[in-house]
Amino acid sequence: MQLIVSASLAALRKQAAVLLGADRIQGRLERFGCSVGPLEQSVLAAWERQLRSSDSTTSPELRAAPLGRQVDAERSWEAALPSARWVRRRSSAYPLDLALVSIGEDGSLGPLRPKERFFSPPETTASSSRSAFLTADRLLVIASGSAVAEAVAAAVEGDIDETCPASGLRLHPSCTLLIDATAASQLTGRQLERTRPEIHVFDPRTVRDRSWVVLSPHPDDTSVSCGGLIDQVADHNRVVSFLMCSGHHADIPGTRSPAQRRRIRLAEAEAEGKVLRADVVSLDLQFYDHRYQYLGDDAARLAEGLHHHEADVVLVPSIRDQHPAHRITRILALEALRRYVRDHRPAGGVELWGFEGPWGIFDRLDFNVVVPVPETAHRAKIRALRKHRSQIERLPYDRAAAYFSQYRSLVVPELRLASYGQRARALGPHVELFDRERLRFG
Repeated sequence: MQLIVSASLAALRKQAAVLLGADRIQGRLERFGCSVGPLEQSVLAAWERQLRSSDSTTSPELRAAPLGRQVDAERSWEAALPSARWVRRRSSAYPLDLALVSIGEDGSLGPLRPKERFFSPPETTASSSRSAFLTADRLLVIASGSAVAEAVAAAVEGDIDETCPASGLRLHPSCTLLIDATAASQLTGRQLERTRPEIHVFDPRTVRDRSWVVLSPHPDDTSVSCGGLIDQVADHNRVVSFLMCSGHHADIPGTRSPAQRRRIRLAEAEAEGKVLRADVVSLDLQFYDHRYQYLGDDAARLAEGLHHHEADVVLVPSIRDQHPAHRITRILALEALRRYVRDHRPAGGVELWGFEGPWGIFDRLDFNVVVPVPETAHRAKIRALRKHRSQIERLPYDRAAAYFSQYRSLVVPELRLASYGQRARALGPHVELFDRERLRFG
């Protein structure tokens, strides 16, 4: 999401028209096959009249800055609202490509209404209407006046949860929040800062006395994606595997109930933990039985868990991962980490490591940490993975993981550690890759 603060209400109105290209917006949208409903047409017409009556056609002076992303906007919104495609097919009340939205004094969201002051609080906060316009491809959200300052601050800098519906705008992949100076009066400017080091080879033996927490979307993802790393750091560090869900939706022949599948998969995860010398904590979050939707309670529970275990390094699925359980795990992780760092580690921060797996493979520039996995650690990884018998019988993840880590060890040296066609250092028989970031509150 991008935040733009304008000096006055008049400048805000003018900038909204400039952003939309109001004098030619209808033709532009139609040229690209966009759909605009009658409500939005009337707002655009009002803006066009405002522009034509203005003495100046120049864009007002603005102070603009991108918000520190609480989630990865590229793919997050459909994970947070998995019914988005259904809403797009069924909804006729709001446009599919562009929605003009306002924020109410209580943080509610609603359609922008073309009244005398141009920007009025929303008439309705019905969840069905809100979902419809939030699933538009592009959102322009407008708020003005001191009455909405507290709501704007909660939406931009507060927790993402149901108490402030506008906070969910931070999950949208293409959202611009346009506000005037009075609406911005309660913003502190403090955001989660994310820095990414250069590519390097990481030796797990050099790290001691740290708390490593793996957020495993399913019970077997820890061993699949980072079992070789975990086996090595477990020698001198504490390792905890958080099971984000029980995985009871998976097909397990011979089982008759979700409760039975829960018991099987939890027992398999605990057996994996013994091999990798990792504690296993079953969170069994609500998203798994709510169509992978973002729920504020899940983020709160995860933040509490990170604080309880004093996490120094948190491993999550990478941004490439398209599995819905993996995507929502990353979304929840980034919000939980924002709360954890803000409340408990504002200066020291934590490290976030994104891992790849069968559903999300790194491209050449996606990773910056290369972890050589010696044969002993690789064998421990495969032993741990084979504890998930219910899943191995369905799909041989052990073989896939073994082949893939060997492939990485062969191609990564030239792919990232040397130039094409040049000889690079050997990394050993197996390799795991990660995307490493440092998170702190600035």
